Amino acid sequence: MSIRPIAVAALLTTVPLVGCGAPPEGPGVETSPTASPSPSASASPSPSPSPSPVTPTDGTDLSACSDGECEVEVSPPAEFEIESELGPATLTVDSTTGEQVHFLLATPSGLAAESTIAPGGGFAYNDVAIEVPYVADGSAVVRMARE
Repeated sequence: MSIRPIAVAALLTTVPLVGCGAPPEGPGVETSPTASPSPSASASPSPSPSPSPVTPTDGTDLSACSDGECEVEVSPPAEFEIESELGPATLTVDSTTGEQVHFLLATPSGLAAESTIAPGGGFAYNDVAIEVPYVADGSAVVRMARE
């Protein structure tokens, strides 16, 4: 049985992972600061969306993330099943807004967290580091690696 994003949002007791507010709580959840977007050299907006400067090694294959090692491009809603030393977790890319991506994390044991990450930021769920090297135009590149 998979956890649906709507059900996760309704059932979660949220714990912020990164950003303003209280520090993260729960075993195995660590954070790193988000990176602020760098100022543009040009004041005029780009006429068309620019392609991702990061070419994800696993393309859009979210199942490549099940072992905690992947780099994929996602468009919300997207759901990953990951294994860590603490056990399984469902990581949902809930939305992207501008240059930020919003994550929900839920475990069968009841740990729940959410985080909004800008490019260059990330967080960890126990032994799995989750980074966001790129966010724009409604999609994001998500990189997972074992620590």
